[in-house]
Amino acid sequence: MLPVDDRAVVAALVSGDPRGLDGAYRAYADRLYTYCRGMLRDADAAADAVHDTFILAGQRAGQLRDPDRLRSWLYAVARNECLRILRRRGRHVPLEEAGQVSAPSTDPDAPLHAAEVQQLVRAAAAGLNPGDREVFELAVRHDLAAAELGAALGVSVAHAHARLSRARAQLERALGALLVARTGRGECPELDALLTGWDGVLTALVRKRISRHIDACDTCAERRRRQLSPAALFSAYASAPMLVAPVEIRQWLQLTSTDAAYAGAVDRRSGRWDPDTGFPVPLELQRRRSAVAGIAAVAVAAVFAFGGGYLLGGAPAPPDDAHGAPPPRSPQVEAPPAPPPTTPSATSAPTSPPPAADPTPPPAPALTVSVRATHEECGALIRGVYEIALEATASRELDDADLVITYESGEQASHSMTVSGTTASVRHTEVRLGDAPVSWHVAVTATDGAQVRTAPVEACAGR
Repeated sequence: MLPVDDRAVVAALVSGDPRGLDGAYRAYADRLYTYCRGMLRDADAAADAVHDTFILAGQRAGQLRDPDRLRSWLYAVARNECLRILRRRGRHVPLEEAGQVSAPSTDPDAPLHAAEVQQLVRAAAAGLNPGDREVFELAVRHDLAAAELGAALGVSVAHAHARLSRARAQLERALGALLVARTGRGECPELDALLTGWDGVLTALVRKRISRHIDACDTCAERRRRQLSPAALFSAYASAPMLVAPVEIRQWLQLTSTDAAYAGAVDRRSGRWDPDTGFPVPLELQRRRSAVAGIAAVAVAAVFAFGGGYLLGGAPAPPDDAHGAPPPRSPQVEAPPAPPPTTPSATSAPTSPPPAADPTPPPAPALTVSVRATHEECGALIRGVYEIALEATASRELDDADLVITYESGEQASHSMTVSGTTASVRHTEVRLGDAPVSWHVAVTATDGAQVRTAPVEACAGR
């Protein structure tokens, strides 16, 4: 990517000079389109998101407090546009679709070609949670430094560092699991049995099962050590060319960028922007705050609508409409007349009560989990490190368990626990650089599919 004078581009955008929008598009359209395609997995939707990102750039560039942050600002805007489209669809779509894992090469130890590396990394990334996938994509594929990553995601630099470190570690583990799964079944009957019926897609659960097997199997552990070279794989993945933004985006932008009505509509639906930085507030935070405000408003309205009437000693009257007439009543269905009562004769026998139904069999005992924190180190937060060790015991045999940490922003990070029968354990070190976690809980899945999560515990509550 050629050097870009972001300050000059922002200045032109603010002044309304068409060269500003043209310069921003030339510099960043392909990168943003690649990112949006990964988020949405839909070419037309990605084109819409990129187009509206540049419309908002023309509308909001004057608010950007630091013009040198234009790149991360555009990613933040594009991210919100993608999340808006996903919300409209009513579901979350992972960054990358793994698809089927290609068959291993004839020589398992032969070097992978660039296309194979890209496919391998995408397939491994499918085994991560969506947040880790997005962090890895932005940092490695799009080369965003920690400060840019934090700005694009709406988190602190320390938080971005921690998320990137976690994402890299998780992806290295996923890559090791996938490489061994692709090439090691012939040498390990236990691994072959574990992967019976596997469709080739590395889900989070499959990745954890394979990783636990590798940790306990010398043969598979050696294969992972021999095959896995994270630095080389990440470098090859990062060097892959960006997608080319369709020319129709630019043509459409030339028509709509001067349409005040269209630009105003896009701007109004963009939500809140941080007045201190000029960045858009991440959509997930906007939704969380709106939900809290909505619950409070409903509660207040309920107090006035119901409590006020009863405090005066009577039932609340239904509100009239704008014209003073009572609102239309729901149609009432007239009940059929009751049959006349019959007088039993003296010779008639009393009606026997119906036989009692067979009692419903009692449900299976609920899955329960008790958690004991064996170690929690909070004094080290001054140096930027938080440590916790947990041991969870369940009432049934476990298949999977995770330590889930919830941060002040509401974001959650999941960390795999080591499972053995009905117990699970983890020792986790969190590099936060002074930005302490807020709370944690444990989420487990039993071998019969039952799931349960423990109540959240405030981190370092006793310090």
